[in-house]
Formats: sequence, C-alpha cells, structure tokens
Amino acid sequence: MRSPLLIPVAGWLWAQCGSYIGSNCLTSSQPGSWTSCNTWASGSFCGVWSTFQMNTRYPIINTGHTVAISGTIPTNLQNCRSIYIRSGATLNIQSPCTGNTSGSYVLDVCGNLNINLTRMADFSKFDLIVHSGGVVNITAGTLRVYRIVIESGGVINLDGGRLERQCLSSTTPGLDIQAGGTLNINSSSSQLQVHSCLGTAYMAPLIVKTAAPPLRTETSNWGRSS
Repeated sequence: MRSPLLIPVAGWLWAQCGSYIGSNCLTSSQPGSWTSCNTWASGSFCGVWSTFQMNTRYPIINTGHTVAISGTIPTNLQNCRSIYIRSGATLNIQSPCTGNTSGSYVLDVCGNLNINLTRMADFSKFDLIVHSGGVVNITAGTLRVYRIVIESGGVINLDGGRLERQCLSSTTPGLDIQAGGTLNINSSSSQLQVHSCLGTAYMAPLIVKTAAPPLRTETSNWGRSS
C-alpha cells in the first residue's frame, strides 16, 4: 500500500455555478424523464424530438425539478455538453450514458446528482465541480469524469460504486478538495480512482473533510493496489 500524497496549495479558483454553460441551453420546464420532450423547454421540440440532437445542447435542470436518465437512451439524446444542476434540482442517472467528447465540458453541481446504475456514466471530457450546497451520491455503477473538484460546502458521498478520473498521463490534479469540501467513502464496495491506469483505488472507510489549506493530489497509487 502506498501512502497518500497530499500537497497543501492555494485553492484553484472556479467560476460561479452555472457560468460554464454555453448559450445553446436546453432548460427543464417540469420534472420528468431525460428522454421525454415534455421535460424540456415546455415541449417546444416535441415535433422534432426523434431527430433532435442533444450533442449541441447545454442541459439545465431547474430548481424544484428532478430529471431521470433511465431506460434506453437514444443516440440522438446522448453526448450533451455541460450539464448545470441548479440549487434545489436533482439529476438521477440510472442508465449508462455518455457526454460529449468534442471539447472540454463541466458537470456543474449546485443541487443533487445521484448515480445508481449498472455499468458506466461516461463523462470523460467533463470536470465534475461540486459547488457549495451541491451533493453527489454514488450508490452503484461508475461515474467517469476528467477531474474532480469539491468546493467549500460541496459534498461527494460514495456509498457504493466507483468514481474515477479519466486515465491520463497529464499532471492535472485528479482530485482537488477545496477548504470546507467533503468527501465521504462510506461502503467497503466503494472505489475512488484519481490518477492511475492500473485500477488502484481508495477503499472504505475513509472520510476527508478539509480545513484550510485546501488539498490536492497528484498521486497515481492512493489506496489499495489491485
């Protein structure tokens, strides 16, 4: 077992929640299924929904709405760009899905993101940024992202499943926990992989709750080797 490498540094500065979203937004107008045209933009795209292309869109989950990605997701409704989950909103990912890979995007969590699926939600070109008040709960399945940032007041709970940073040789920090951010690994079945291509991971029980200064890790083997 290799010990964690924790480097206290000045915290990276991130923009306000939702500021990464582009102009071509698709906003929820009611709770519902990701695949239902009535969930989005007051149903204004229902006439072209079978050919509608999510890969040019920036979905926004509005406050008070719960949107579920479940069942079979048609190809035209995959590969969205940055997703913004507003405070008081929830996105439940219950089926395998993919994010756009044509650029650099963001899973911008100010509300709740719940991962409970078999296989993977692959957002390997997305930074996962958990803002103050944002909560990510992973119960089953794998969430793959480009990197992981937990800002002050943000929380990630690993109650099962796996959270991983995309396997890269870059020196970009795989995990950046800002002062006041919280990471809880609560289950013996949970895994957190932040750098290595070799399947190494944190194993429960582990609770990380930072005080100043913030913590970042560059390590490739943090936890138990497979």
